[in-house]
Amino acid sequence: MNNNKVALIISICSIIIAFTVNEINLNQLRKDGIELRENQTVKTSDEAAYLQPFKIFVETGKIYRNELEKYSSIVRSPGYGIIYGVIAKIFGLDKALFYLKLFQVLLFGFSVYCLFFISIKVVRSKKLAILATCIYGLLPFSMGFLYYTLTESVTPALIILYVFFLLKASDSDALIKKQLNYFFAALLFAYLFLLRPFLGIFGLAIPCFLYIDFYDSKKIIHFLKHFFIYGFVSISFMMLWQIRNYFLIGKVTGLNPIYQNELPGTFRKTHKAIWDFFKGWESSGAHFHGTIVPLWEKSAEGDTSGKNVDDIISKMPVEVVSYFSRSRLFSAFKNYQRSTLFQTEYRKNHELMPSVLPEIERTVLDSFNQLESEFKSHFWFRYHIITPLKVYKNLTFHSNLSLYIFQKTFRGNIFMEAFRLLCFFIYVSAFLLCLLFVFFSKNIKHISIFGLPILFYIFYLIYFQRGIEERYTLPVLPLVIISAIFVWWEIIIRMLKFFGKKE
Repeated sequence: MNNNKVALIISICSIIIAFTVNEINLNQLRKDGIELRENQTVKTSDEAAYLQPFKIFVETGKIYRNELEKYSSIVRSPGYGIIYGVIAKIFGLDKALFYLKLFQVLLFGFSVYCLFFISIKVVRSKKLAILATCIYGLLPFSMGFLYYTLTESVTPALIILYVFFLLKASDSDALIKKQLNYFFAALLFAYLFLLRPFLGIFGLAIPCFLYIDFYDSKKIIHFLKHFFIYGFVSISFMMLWQIRNYFLIGKVTGLNPIYQNELPGTFRKTHKAIWDFFKGWESSGAHFHGTIVPLWEKSAEGDTSGKNVDDIISKMPVEVVSYFSRSRLFSAFKNYQRSTLFQTEYRKNHELMPSVLPEIERTVLDSFNQLESEFKSHFWFRYHIITPLKVYKNLTFHSNLSLYIFQKTFRGNIFMEAFRLLCFFIYVSAFLLCLLFVFFSKNIKHISIFGLPILFYIFYLIYFQRGIEERYTLPVLPLVIISAIFVWWEIIIRMLKFFGKKE
């Protein structure tokens, strides 16, 4: 059977499985009375920031209707919202989510088709390429967010397409064909960068590919020309977004402007300062938010009693409370309560806050910034080593079967537990083996995709971001599986050679 047929069969099977699994999950959520987004997709707290500006646009022709919505419209980059907005414009808002999830499933299936050809290039074996593609395309740990309205529902597919065109450009002999494929790769990257800015780290592959393909002592101008052309295309969407934001609110917003002085609510710079302090020991973002958000909510309602602060402190590590003293921590959190209360009128009246932080918030920032600095100094081993390792464990040591039916409905069933164990073994093995890709591959182009960016991505999540969720690994999962299978097979080959046996 030729490669196209193999890839097509796996792709069709992946679409059928993805559709079936997600429909069963959605029906079970309905049955158990769990609220859905318009009865079509799984509801989350983050999605409103992606969808709302484009829902307003479809309804009114404008991204925002007032000053508060103007600032809210830039909290998230517009990559995912554009997809929703286009679909809503074509099919109408009442059917937008139905066609959005259909688009996401079909995009997933198409990406599985492309993944097969990527796998062949890297692992250099049709059987291993089938294995890699089937693991990603047929096991449900890769399709758990296709019925969500979050970036993870499309970013894995777009990364696959980006890599597909990069490798296709590299293999093209005709200059025109090579240039066209590089243009498609740069265009896909530009959209990917707008969709999820941190995935911009995978743009490191573009100059590497261009350097190898176009640079030599006689053609440096040839290389620079291509570098600037494709480099400009790669950053063009994000550059336009940043320029638009600057003219909209009169300042540079950065790639991820969640914390804005003008927007009242939970996500203020005070919240970030407390989280930066908690990052010293906290390995779960969900646990942190489950601790701090109730304090904010009660304070916002006017309840600034000391009992609420005591509840927070009681959940902190004993040695941390002992070192900093309960009275110092109590004072810092009491000021946070006051800073939350300061927002009350702005929130009730749906008004913007001043662009200059109020004095009480600056006090909170100073307090928690100092606590963070002292924690890093005194508990340095815990901050720099122990906590990142705990985050890595949370990030990778699970089955990634996040759907409700796997975690709730069928939990405890012997067949489900066996399946969860299988997925756990594959998932964990993949994320351990992929770390070794740079030591086993000699192909610089492949290292620039499957090696260094994955290492940088994982390191960023476990050391800098820390407040991770399982879905954060999903964009790199297809590349991780390929790199892991490559490493696994290289280890087998080298062991066979060591023992004097043929491959």
